[in-house]
Amino acid sequence: MRGYKIDDNFLEYGRGDLPYHGSTCSVWSVDVDRLYIPICVNQIHWISVCVNLVNRTVDVFDCGGKKNNRVVEAFAVLIPRIVKAVQSPERKKDFNVKQYTVSYVPMHGLNMSGDDCGAYLLKFIECHLLGLDFSLVNDENIKEARHKIAYDLWEAANDAVLQSRMSTFKPPKRAPGITTFGSSTAENRYRRFYKCQIARDRKTKNHLFKWLDDALIDEIRIVDAKHERVAQEITKFEEMVMEKVKSEIVRVEAEMSEKLKEKVNLEIARVSQEMKHKLKITTVALVVVG
Repeated sequence: MRGYKIDDNFLEYGRGDLPYHGSTCSVWSVDVDRLYIPICVNQIHWISVCVNLVNRTVDVFDCGGKKNNRVVEAFAVLIPRIVKAVQSPERKKDFNVKQYTVSYVPMHGLNMSGDDCGAYLLKFIECHLLGLDFSLVNDENIKEARHKIAYDLWEAANDAVLQSRMSTFKPPKRAPGITTFGSSTAENRYRRFYKCQIARDRKTKNHLFKWLDDALIDEIRIVDAKHERVAQEITKFEEMVMEKVKSEIVRVEAEMSEKLKEKVNLEIARVSQEMKHKLKITTVALVVVG
């Protein structure tokens, strides 16, 4: 690691230049004390971490209660190096690149459906930021939390100020972007691939590279996985609705049956009373005549 050179993109985050549409120019460990980072583990499970730049700690929030050491420790190793690299020359001597301490917040019995890790991620960050107990979020209310998150996103997307800001935003021209090229090697002649223009011009091998057809297949797989998750969510929602409908039908039938029974009993009592009254009149008439 001694000869490791930090990528410029990481340094731009450390200086607050990235993301471009939300640039703050806030330097890590100067203007920023904590970082909240969402992490997708193996492209199937979301966790979140809070990096405390003052205490040099990484707190992990995983609704699955598992330890993803390999993924999390990468941040614990890299972030102190970024922090030191973005400091002013006179401050750098006060910083070291020793790995931050990782700790896992205990989690039990959450996300039993396996589908709500993304919602838990956001709510855990919110709880930690506000100093609230994590037990406030559980499987009993996570669906409502998911709906609230969706509504907040929809509301933000329709915010006039945000729409105006995003419509006028233009990425810096210095960002070269990714370009496709055609391979000239014998085994892959004319096969298209992605690569950063600067890296290609500098003949940098250790840089972004991906075959175009592989990228398309990966995109299709990601979309398929998302569609599958959406389909499962819809199926579960339909099952939940049908269960509620059935329950409501049973309740209404029971209520109607009880009301009908009450009406029948009242009618029987009324007819019985009427018959008794008529019987008395007939008896009296017979006595008089007799």
